[in-house]
Amino acid sequence: MADIFTEVEEDLRRERAKNLWTRYGRYFIALAVIAILAAGAHTWWRSYERSQQLETAERYQAALSEGSIDSAPAEAAGRLESLAQNAPGGYELAALMRAAGLYGQAGDHAAAAQIYEAIAADSGVDELYRDLAEVLAIAQAAQVDGRDAEDLLARIAPHEEAGAPWRFTALEAAAGLALQAGDPAGARERLSAIADSADAPQQSRSRAAEILRAVGE
Repeated sequence: MADIFTEVEEDLRRERAKNLWTRYGRYFIALAVIAILAAGAHTWWRSYERSQQLETAERYQAALSEGSIDSAPAEAAGRLESLAQNAPGGYELAALMRAAGLYGQAGDHAAAAQIYEAIAADSGVDELYRDLAEVLAIAQAAQVDGRDAEDLLARIAPHEEAGAPWRFTALEAAAGLALQAGDPAGARERLSAIADSADAPQQSRSRAAEILRAVGE
């Protein structure tokens, strides 16, 4: 009889974890992605602006005009994909990364994940950005119906390790995936690692602490 009650209790815990994923998982994964993209876009823009590739710079900026991003992010993403086909130098990478972010913003997480996956698999891209693309691909794939959370957790695990360049973004995404998989303990462990680390960005620490309180209720 005790085994039956234990199984019921475990089922309830897993169901509660999935409910928490519904409430918080997509929220903090999306914010993590937006934060990384904003920082990356700024860095790339300043770098390529200095390179005086003015024509491409103007086209890139036009594709990212505020109106198009707010009202039609998928259309802006399509323009950036077209730009990337003939863009010189690092503009191809910048355009593709931003296009993927916009597809995610528009709710087309499958398209976003596909672009990130292609970048992660491109040996011509610097390893730092390939790692970032893989983390973001997993974060977007987590929001695609039918994707296996356990499989995605296995893929993101190497990026959670100490010293990994995008560790805290990976930990946030993995915490959401743990909730999706019905593993609140795994989510708490990852969120605590972020909230307790002085090396984590302040926004990530605040987000992790807030969600940790909810998960620990």
